[in-house]
Amino acid sequence: MIVAIAARDPVRAHAYAKKHNIPNVHTSYQALLNDPTIDAIYNPLPNALHCEWTIKALQAGKHVLLEKPSVSNAAEARSFFHNPLLLDNGGSLVVLDAVHIRFHPAWQRFLTLINPANIAEAISSIWMPPIFARDDIRFQYKLAGGCLMDLGSYAIQRRYSNSPPSLRLRTYGMFVC
Repeated sequence: MIVAIAARDPVRAHAYAKKHNIPNVHTSYQALLNDPTIDAIYNPLPNALHCEWTIKALQAGKHVLLEKPSVSNAAEARSFFHNPLLLDNGGSLVVLDAVHIRFHPAWQRFLTLINPANIAEAISSIWMPPIFARDDIRFQYKLAGGCLMDLGSYAIQRRYSNSPPSLRLRTYGMFVC
């Protein structure tokens, strides 16, 4: 159940809350994290804010459903994946990657139909039609935008989940502007 929302723009936050019957609108992300009635948050912020606000959520004792990518660069990866809040919490806090396909019934069915040991090579091709404006956050370097950060994670996850070590995977991704 979604009980609260926060956004950079309070007008948009209130409109979204009204449309989706969300009872509480917080004035800031920190105010949302400080709400004792919230157990978990969904972090769909721009890529460059994922690491920072996920760590803040963990500090506030919240579970996190985190959009991809979890980090924007190597320094963030070291900070995030070696953070005591993730390593030493005794399993009390969960950070889950919000990649929906892992849990989609069609994907689960597909996985039952193949035997990865019988696959010598797989090609993953991702093509993004020109549906985003050139100034969309997906293309803004300062917000950790780019094809790999947005679409590349799908192919990388496919490579490292349910794949035998000998599997060669070629991945192609393209944004069309």
